[in-house]
Amino acid sequence: MRSFEVNDFEQDVVLASELAPVLVDFWAPWCGPCRVLGPIVEKLAQEPEATWTLVKVDTDKHPELSQRFGIRGIPNLKLFYRGAVVAELPGALPELELREWLREQLPSPAKEALWQALSLMEQGKDTEALPLLEEAHAAGVPEASLWLAQALVFDQPQQALDLLEHGGLSERENALRALAQTLLDEPLQGPESPAREPYAAGVEALRHRDFNAALDRLIQSVVLDKKYRDEKARKVVVAIFQFLGPTHPQTAEHRRAFSMALY
Repeated sequence: MRSFEVNDFEQDVVLASELAPVLVDFWAPWCGPCRVLGPIVEKLAQEPEATWTLVKVDTDKHPELSQRFGIRGIPNLKLFYRGAVVAELPGALPELELREWLREQLPSPAKEALWQALSLMEQGKDTEALPLLEEAHAAGVPEASLWLAQALVFDQPQQALDLLEHGGLSERENALRALAQTLLDEPLQGPESPAREPYAAGVEALRHRDFNAALDRLIQSVVLDKKYRDEKARKVVVAIFQFLGPTHPQTAEHRRAFSMALY
């Protein structure tokens, strides 16, 4: 296909990815690993059989895009398709491994189902996404079990735990495990403590996906007794923040109160 520096992200990446995959290379001139990865990915983009376009984003020139897509380190590759990020690769890989990564991540019918599901989940349409996630999971698409667990965690926490049983230890997987275990908990069976009632109220709010009330009560539990049930309230707050993401309004609203509660 082709390779070029980003001009208009919405046009060059989001809209273009409706027609064919777009691989975005977040890089900077001072980054040594970027100078290693850049020529490799540019070479692959120019090969006749390439079905995707490469767009390069200099993070020094476009810090707003780094912030928008949560870039914490470079190089970072993000694969866009149908307007959404469908795969991510932090760091640099040798050419053969990068080819394999692309082969695994580029579109197929089952992957299309996963990507469509992710787009629906971004819109808060988890119920509509569920059959597509199940289709992708049944086909063995990497990452499908993680996202299926996320879609099920509030309604079927035990099934979510089962899906994560052989998964990795990423922040999102750990957060989902913690949420599922909490939702299966009997919070009022804990030992006597001023923290027990607010903890139980926080868990009940979480079961109804009322994140604002859940965070309020769980942070109150931390304030009253940080060590209650092996710091359970603290761990659940961290899991909620990881589940929602750093830019979610509820994360931003409660992070300062949580930090103060820890000290």
